[in-house]
Amino acid sequence: MQTMPPRRPHNIILFGETGVGKSSIINMLRGEEGPAKGAKASGNALGYTSKSQWYAGSICDQDYTFWDTVGLNGGEQGNMPDVKAVTSLYHLLRGLSGKGGGGVSLLVFCMRAPRITDAGHKNWVFFREIVCQQKVPTVIAVTYLEQEDMDMWWAKNELAFIKRYSIIPSEDVHREFSGGEGVHSDPGVACITSSRGKYKNGGYVYEDEYQESCTKIRRLVYEAHLHAPWKVDAVPWFKAVIEEIDARGCCGSRKEQKVRLESGMGIHHIMLRWGINEEEAKKIAQTLEEGVQDDG
Repeated sequence: MQTMPPRRPHNIILFGETGVGKSSIINMLRGEEGPAKGAKASGNALGYTSKSQWYAGSICDQDYTFWDTVGLNGGEQGNMPDVKAVTSLYHLLRGLSGKGGGGVSLLVFCMRAPRITDAGHKNWVFFREIVCQQKVPTVIAVTYLEQEDMDMWWAKNELAFIKRYSIIPSEDVHREFSGGEGVHSDPGVACITSSRGKYKNGGYVYEDEYQESCTKIRRLVYEAHLHAPWKVDAVPWFKAVIEEIDARGCCGSRKEQKVRLESGMGIHHIMLRWGINEEEAKKIAQTLEEGVQDDG
């Protein structure tokens, strides 16, 4: 009898502002209650350091590692995204792309109803378009809908996401979720409540809505994640990220112009600010400089 290889956990990155309910969503994905308990990534985990925190879980027949990341919050100024957030994401992606890392299979944009904030939009652009270069499916989890019709919320608000913010969730289904028949789902979106509410008269006020929400978010993640995870190649990835940040300014709309990457100590300095070690920074800067000279 042939021995089957062990199942490799798929890495799912949750991102968004602080306070949108990422920890609660992770509990729902894992089927657990109470405070999320995971392991902080460190120098002993996949060989890199990061402020992102990971949690193991499974849905149907698939194992996952859910990553709660450092997001971009309001009040950050300047033309560069927050250095700590960039540093954290760089090391996380490098670690997930290395030996045994498994790559990235899905991004989950977590936001709080009723509307998208400027910081929320900034997170969408930074994670999906700049960091992952639109190569990773990105779905949306909308929380705090206890007082709303969860099944109708997306239909009422979808055009605002598309027309005002150009936020379009990935709708591709890569596998079929088993269970939850009769529970409404929107393509690429889970409109949910992540709280059971207060305990009254022998039960929680929003227990039914919460259980439906668990099915929604688990189905969304299971069906949307890639079969073959995306991995970064450090040099071209870094070059693309720098160019996009330069072109967009503070994660805004991309300017209609070709941006030329400046080589040398400028890039070296930026990489050091992002927490890349001296040896690696020199290697990448030298490679980028040689590429610029070749282009000339």
